[in-house]
Amino acid sequence: MQNWMPRRPKEVNKRGQILLIFGFIWVVIGFGVYQNPTLPGYEHLLFSLIPTPVRGGAWIITGVLAMAFALRPRSITNDGIGFVALYIMPAERAAIFFWGWVQYVIPGDNPGYSRGLLAAAVYAVLVAAVVVISSWPDPPQNPPTEGDV
Repeated sequence: MQNWMPRRPKEVNKRGQILLIFGFIWVVIGFGVYQNPTLPGYEHLLFSLIPTPVRGGAWIITGVLAMAFALRPRSITNDGIGFVALYIMPAERAAIFFWGWVQYVIPGDNPGYSRGLLAAAVYAVLVAAVVVISSWPDPPQNPPTEGDV
C-alpha cells in the first residue's frame, strides 16, 4: 500500500524538484493569463484565437501535472509525462511569438509583433532547458541514516 502513496517532500529527487519549481511557475503564468489575457501588442498574435480559459487552463493543468509527477507514488518510476507537460506551453508560446515576428518582417495586412523574435527566443530557451534537464539522470540517493528515520 505504501508504494501507492505520494512521495514525502524529503523523497523528491532533483528531477522532481525541477518539476515542482517549473510546474509552480506554469500555474502562476496560467493565473496571469486569466488576470490579463491580452497584453498590449499581443492583439494580432495567434493568442487572440485561443479562448482565455483554454490558454490559462493549459498552463495551469500542465503545471499541476508536472508537480503531481514530482510527488508521484514510488510505484510510478518514470517522470517523463511531467517533463512533456512542462514542454508543451513554452513551445506553443515560442511558435506563436516567432510567427508574430515573421508577420512583422514580411509586409502584409497583419502588423505582427516587432519583439516576437526576442520573446520566441526566451520561450525556446525554456523549452531547451526542459529538454536538457529531462535527459539528466538523478544522482544516487544516499541511504537514510539513523538520524533521518
